[in-house]
Amino acid sequence: MPARLAGLPFRTLRSDRSLDPSSRYVSALDRRTQQPGNGPRRRGRTMPDFLQTMADRVHSSRKESEAGLLQKPCGAIDLPPTSWAALMRGLLGRCPRCREARLFARFLKPVARCARCDQDWTHQQADDFPAYVSIFVTGHVMAPIVIGLTGIDGLSTLALVSIILPLTLILTVGLIQPAKGAIIALQWWFGMHGFKQERPDSIVDEGDP
Repeated sequence: MPARLAGLPFRTLRSDRSLDPSSRYVSALDRRTQQPGNGPRRRGRTMPDFLQTMADRVHSSRKESEAGLLQKPCGAIDLPPTSWAALMRGLLGRCPRCREARLFARFLKPVARCARCDQDWTHQQADDFPAYVSIFVTGHVMAPIVIGLTGIDGLSTLALVSIILPLTLILTVGLIQPAKGAIIALQWWFGMHGFKQERPDSIVDEGDP
């Protein structure tokens, strides 16, 4: 035993970590990690809210919504009670069968399968019918508007064209996707083109012993 430690009592020599300079740092680090709220730091921390862009927030909210849909039980499917309910779901761009997932992957491209109820939408055959519906509705909406504008005195031809053409274009393009969703919903509801016809009572009957 060294001479400078000979006069110290035994309890002082008993694993005294203060003699080692490196142990002071270790003990301080241990005390810091043992305090409530000071757990081990993680490298993969999320970005602060004020640094996130709008695209990051949309992406994170979309991932959370998809994760929430996947966690729901597959048996709890809210089938539409009537054809009008299925039609409204298609008009809003939602799955006509479960109402929770999106029906379209892009503007006029339906999803192959529903992310919620796994319904196969490749059987749909809307074809060009949504365009005819869009043109038909646009014509009936724009007809009274055109008649009213032409009856205004002092309105030039250039002003008429600048009002009528943009409105017609917006209505025609904006109604194509809702029309296609409604047509797909009706095809599914009536069991056309390979779709399985389902009703809310059929789910109950299948579950009965």
